[in-house]
Amino acid sequence: MSQTNMDCRYCSVLSKANGEDPIGTAGTVDEWLLVEVPRPWKMELWQE
Repeated sequence: MSQTNMDCRYCSVLSKANGEDPIGTAGTVDEWLLVEVPRPWKMELWQE
């Protein structure tokens, strides 16, 4: 493993090193999409 890779600490790598059994890991992304929904929200927001 290169020094650059050793300096990079992903939570999945740390979990594995600590003997934890991670259920899943988060991927890396370059962009995020944020959606602003005005309040008040309905009880079932995603069914509107």
